[in-house]
Amino acid sequence: MKIILFGVVAVFATVQVQSIPLPENDQNDWIHSGKFEGDMMLGHGQKNGLLEAKYRWSNREIPYEIGPEYTAAEREFIKNALSVFNQTCLKVRERVSTDKNYVLITGQEKGCWSYVGVQGGMQKLNMNQTCCCKTSTTVVHEFLHTVGFYHMQSNFNRDDYVTILYENIIKGEEFNFQKYTSNYVTDFGLPYDYGSIMHYPRKAFSISYYLDTIVPKDPTAVIGEATQMSAIDLAKIKAIYLSEKEIFAEISKIEAGESDSESIDDSDSETEDAILSYHDYEDEPSDSYENDDDMKVSLEDESLG
Repeated sequence: MKIILFGVVAVFATVQVQSIPLPENDQNDWIHSGKFEGDMMLGHGQKNGLLEAKYRWSNREIPYEIGPEYTAAEREFIKNALSVFNQTCLKVRERVSTDKNYVLITGQEKGCWSYVGVQGGMQKLNMNQTCCCKTSTTVVHEFLHTVGFYHMQSNFNRDDYVTILYENIIKGEEFNFQKYTSNYVTDFGLPYDYGSIMHYPRKAFSISYYLDTIVPKDPTAVIGEATQMSAIDLAKIKAIYLSEKEIFAEISKIEAGESDSESIDDSDSETEDAILSYHDYEDEPSDSYENDDDMKVSLEDESLG
């Protein structure tokens, strides 16, 4: 059985959600981690996340524990950064003893990286001290992987919006620019989001600081410099975690003027026209990727030059 909802996420993207501001940003931190696509760890057999219910956190709660290697100030910094998720439909909280599935935030390994979605049991989100506490943006970016997000420029339709300059990419790092197929990762009918906090910057994995690897086809677009979750990032969280009944309840509250959320600019006609195709997750697809590499990828740590 499949459930198709039309125009639902469009409502959230134009009315219900608002941008959540964060402090200054350094987009290079998560590129240096030596993991798949710079900062992602794939669980066994996992090649996708957004479409499969098994990678979603139950009850929309994500418990976490912060490792003892951080200072008191660093721990407080991480907690404050994660608090923005409690302005969404998710509840991000410290772990209690009864939590079977939880995130261990640790700085014991190099770089910043996270698993995508819930893996079962304890799962690591690594942020060493060189990257975790310089900017809240890094913390939020990595935690969105934990929520179930992949990078924006890996979307199946990205070639309509950006050009990848493979000749400028560090040799051996080309796989970081692979695309997911539309059968296994969805954009929920929302527009391509240049402003997503999950988008690579122009010089990601570049052989030179002066050479771009990703060029937006919109000459006015700025990529990889977001300091906050975009309205579309927030709409996707709702699309992933809210049920059909809850989505329509939210719409009813908005129409009745009872929503507590601040509006964003609703003049974005492209977002207004977005259509959500929301499928019954009993029909889980097989794992697939446009270029099927090993299940878990780990790379040598390299600088961007």
